[in-house]
Amino acid sequence: EVVETLAERDLAMPEVTDPTVIAVSQLLDRLLIPCLQCAPDTYVWLAIASRKLWVTHGPSPALVRAASLAMPLVLASRLGAYREARAVARYAVLIGETRRYVLATATARHVYAIATQHWGGPLEDTLFEARQAHEALVRGGDLQFACLTYHATAPALFDSAPLLQTTEDELAAGLAFAQRTGNQFAQGFYLSYRQLLRTLQADSVN
Repeated sequence: EVVETLAERDLAMPEVTDPTVIAVSQLLDRLLIPCLQCAPDTYVWLAIASRKLWVTHGPSPALVRAASLAMPLVLASRLGAYREARAVARYAVLIGETRRYVLATATARHVYAIATQHWGGPLEDTLFEARQAHEALVRGGDLQFACLTYHATAPALFDSAPLLQTTEDELAAGLAFAQRTGNQFAQGFYLSYRQLLRTLQADSVN
């Protein structure tokens, strides 16, 4: 009931047209990832600020992205509120889909898949959501986030795939995509996963 009430309110609000609100929303969105890595307390402030903008002015593409990138991770990491984090992330996807914010929804779906979905659903759903996000991000030209979707699918396959070969194929695809797009950040993740995979394969042979 709470979700339905919030969705009814958010979907009834007009599109944000104030150029100042749009600019601030976009700035908050772009600051979130660097602050997550380097300034966690500032990251929490940005999460709250983006949520306040949403409540006051309504959702926008930048705020849907910010909502998925910020508040779910704050709820999970700072408060241990995993169920609530998953619900907030899923809600961002719902609003983005309904308002047809295609690229913002793809980002929100990726974050839902990688950070919160597994707290309340099967890992096979993580694979589905991450692959949907990947396709939409590639179509929208956001190759940086598209590359990171393998960071959701590979760990899910380690735990759910019946054969290690499935995970190996996924990692090969992820590494190839990261190399084509020059994403050294993602390559570091996938090389680590590949080393784990090789260790597991060696153990299975022995």
